[in-house]
Amino acid sequence: MNRQRLLEEMNREMRVPGFSNAWTQPIRGRIDMQSTGIASQVGVKIYGPNIHEIEVIAKEVETLLAEMPGTRSVIAERISDGYFIDTQFDIEKLARWGLPLDEALLFVKYALSGENVASIRQEDRWVPLNLQYAVDYIDTVEKISHLKVILPDKKIIPLSEIAKVEIIKFPEMVRNENGLLTGYLYIETLGTNAGEYVQQAKTLLTEKLKLKKGYHVEWAGQFLHEREARERLLIIIPITLLLIFVLLKLTFKSTLDSILLIFSIPFAMVGGVWLQWGLGYPMTVAVWVGYIALFAVAVQTGIIMVVFIHQALKKSINENIPQDRIAVENAIIEGSVFRLRPKLMTVATTFFSLLPIMIFSGSGLEIMKPIAVPTIGGIITSTFYVLFLIPCLYAYKLELHNKTLAK
Repeated sequence: MNRQRLLEEMNREMRVPGFSNAWTQPIRGRIDMQSTGIASQVGVKIYGPNIHEIEVIAKEVETLLAEMPGTRSVIAERISDGYFIDTQFDIEKLARWGLPLDEALLFVKYALSGENVASIRQEDRWVPLNLQYAVDYIDTVEKISHLKVILPDKKIIPLSEIAKVEIIKFPEMVRNENGLLTGYLYIETLGTNAGEYVQQAKTLLTEKLKLKKGYHVEWAGQFLHEREARERLLIIIPITLLLIFVLLKLTFKSTLDSILLIFSIPFAMVGGVWLQWGLGYPMTVAVWVGYIALFAVAVQTGIIMVVFIHQALKKSINENIPQDRIAVENAIIEGSVFRLRPKLMTVATTFFSLLPIMIFSGSGLEIMKPIAVPTIGGIITSTFYVLFLIPCLYAYKLELHNKTLAK
């Protein structure tokens, strides 16, 4: 049993009409709710001037997305209507009787809802004392309409003289954001990258959803954090590569050596991309973090190779061996083979330390696996580059250098 199988079984067995399952961790769900307003992985917010039209649009979006591949569950909020006492004041009549609107509103509030006027001590706590009309005086619309209103000049008139009282049907809860009425849809994706899912859903809604003037759709949920992080990574990754090259240049004092080492990065990415594609992992922020870690490991193993080649060449020069082609090749072979063990140990320790993450399953590993995938795949291909191509390219570089000096 793993998390994916557990979710599939729970989704299959726990189906309640009118409800949608959204699986998340308690703390994570709370954080997502506070930051995006949507507790599910992906959400849709529909804005407009009429709440009932918003509900119609939300149901249409729900139908479209439910048929879209990659959707595990989707449900739109339903409007639950309730019955309310609505009091509409006639402004002209209020002015004629000399009664301010705020005082008239307070009268209705005190009559129907009451007001806390004092606190009473009961045993070990204070209890608020609420003053309002008795139920017998306000249990029908007719009785409310005949409530006596005291005017500033002490005259008394019925409430019906200045207001119209009626029972209306109205939504029990109305969402409002940025001055517009709002409706929510909650979406749970089926093992699909949230960013890619949203792009596909946007295309689908653009083609098939026709919105009236004044209504628009916005996407929300956890994928917004991923999009922001990806935008930052587009800046961080080039800066990281530039810093690696600068540090290599300062260390080896050679542009060619630095280029030779920096080429281990694309070779490492080949293996990372292959394994990522083979295991079906989408390009997420966690995967990019894994690639950044891979860059460091790939360059590190290349540095070990170049350092040992330098040492072998220096040893050959110190022994007064003529630096012809055969001597240079022998020195490069010696530097490559003699220190093969530390180079392989660097790769092996990284590989075997990440292997348990890929084999086992448990809480937290769903975050670590996307980081480990590119690192494991990239280490394999970068090792071939470091062990075989760097010595060959280094020998070719020295040969070109010697030919240049000979001319």
